[in-house]
Amino acid sequence: MEKIRLGRTGLLVTKTAFGALPIQRISKADAVKLVRRACEAGINYFDTANMYTDSEEKLGEALHDVRQNVVISTKSGGGDKKTVQAHIEQSLRSLRTDYIDLFQFHNPAVLPDIHDPDGPFSGQAEGLHPPHRHHQPSAEGGPRGH
Repeated sequence: MEKIRLGRTGLLVTKTAFGALPIQRISKADAVKLVRRACEAGINYFDTANMYTDSEEKLGEALHDVRQNVVISTKSGGGDKKTVQAHIEQSLRSLRTDYIDLFQFHNPAVLPDIHDPDGPFSGQAEGLHPPHRHHQPSAEGGPRGH
């Protein structure tokens, strides 16, 4: 399956992605089978959000053992630092991973102030890059483009 660079991230993703919103409507067993089938067919980009009920948990169950081979994006609708940090921590637990490849703000009504120390950008920066969390990109040609 053809891969492209995702914007300026350096992440190499398949042109076809898997949007996880619909898997909240099916059983965990069926969702895991569907996600694994997509991964085995060559899809490496999976998009979800913490507000998609149990979609992150289902993705985590399906992809935890192939995590180094996939790109996962998730989102938070949080409007402040504390909420965004809580969403990131919950997403990491649900996805069964120690890093998120692409984190986005989910449908904000206004662009948050990047300089607000209590705003969502601050929560994103500290939630994704605390001193105890460090991810080294794959050196084996994985989705990180190395």
